[in-house]
Amino acid sequence: MATRRILITRPASQGVKLCERLSTAGFVVTHVPVMAVEGLFADGEKQQIADCFAGINDYDAVIMVSLNAAEQALHWFAKYPVRAGMPYYSVGKTTARYCEEHGIKVTHPAQRMDSEGLLALPDMQLSQVSGKRFLILRGVGGREKLADTLRERGAEVQSCALYRRFAPQENAAALSQYWPNCDLLQVNSGESLDNLLTLLGGAETVAPALYDKTLLVPGGRVEELARTRGFQHIIVADNATDDATFNQIVEWAQT
Repeated sequence: MATRRILITRPASQGVKLCERLSTAGFVVTHVPVMAVEGLFADGEKQQIADCFAGINDYDAVIMVSLNAAEQALHWFAKYPVRAGMPYYSVGKTTARYCEEHGIKVTHPAQRMDSEGLLALPDMQLSQVSGKRFLILRGVGGREKLADTLRERGAEVQSCALYRRFAPQENAAALSQYWPNCDLLQVNSGESLDNLLTLLGGAETVAPALYDKTLLVPGGRVEELARTRGFQHIIVADNATDDATFNQIVEWAQT
């Protein structure tokens, strides 16, 4: 079997272990992030975050929607101690594992690691959440599915943005250099997919050959988006974790 060339587009700090694992398995791997993250540091932004954390013990539960949210939240937890027994939830296993490494026990969906998966948990049903107050720690923008559904189920929900995501323009040249020779491109989310296209000049100006590449996405929602963008050869991992991504790439390479 010919050596397969993989282009990983995860944020810089979140792609290292996956790239090492793929390289050890015999793949030629290039890592060009299409997503970067920065904390919110402007005075007004910091004050809004501080106000949220100052009242954190008034909530019945805290939800961290991503690893980025968890990383930022730990800095604020150090300043604003949370009461013992506070229930924590996360969308994914990676976020939960990171929190548990730092002494925070987190409940997360075992299979579908997205808002829909979290909302399917017994703890998130109407009889359990009605009348309760939830604090969602997240980034600027993003989906409102989680907050909207909890409100529909009778909960009071406050969202607190801790970071912003952006497409790192400095990676555009490297992305243009490496994608034509790869056999598979990996994206972490719908936003990552759109950042990929943006960094390559926009969906309408990208070389048609890009859409003939095999694209690896996490879950059916991103698959649907990729098809609307024009990709024809899409493979779907169960979720965006290292294990699911690695296993799907190995399975693809064996076909």
